[in-house]
Amino acid sequence: MEHLDADQQYVFIVNHESAFDILLLYAALPYKLVFMSKTELKKIPFLGWAMVLGKHIFVDRSNHKAAIASMKTAKASLQKYPRSIIIFPEGTRSLNGQLKTFKKGGAILAIQTGLPLAPMAVCGTFDVVKKGSFNIEPKPIHLYISQPIDTAKYIYDDRNRVTEILRNRIVNLKSSWAAQKSVPTNT
Repeated sequence: MEHLDADQQYVFIVNHESAFDILLLYAALPYKLVFMSKTELKKIPFLGWAMVLGKHIFVDRSNHKAAIASMKTAKASLQKYPRSIIIFPEGTRSLNGQLKTFKKGGAILAIQTGLPLAPMAVCGTFDVVKKGSFNIEPKPIHLYISQPIDTAKYIYDDRNRVTEILRNRIVNLKSSWAAQKSVPTNT
């Protein structure tokens, strides 16, 4: 948290290991938060309704034009209702705990809004709840936050490079956690 300003809005970019990530992020981040989520979640009773009322931002991933339009909606929403947004750039949860390819939407949104990007790594939640399972296996979990990226110096044409920077930062955070996890402790 030492990298973050409590009075700043952010575009949080984080890997997605399990459904438990969402609980960890809400518990750890002392910000007004919304998620950029797939539009299918709107159809889930209670959850979808709560997300709509909470002004979360939905993306139709099956329609490129609609996905682009949702970025404009996101920008307008963040300006009208100042808060931070969490984006899982992989688009879905990991099936094996490994990072997937990142989509560029988070970088684009941050560049267009001028909000700083805050790369974060969720570590350990993959082992707590596997995709498609409701079984919870108690394990240590961690959230690592990298130094935010000032987007003021980037333009739309930099979106691929910024997305690569984000992915590399998250890979490095996860690697640091894995290295720390494998170090034997003295008892």
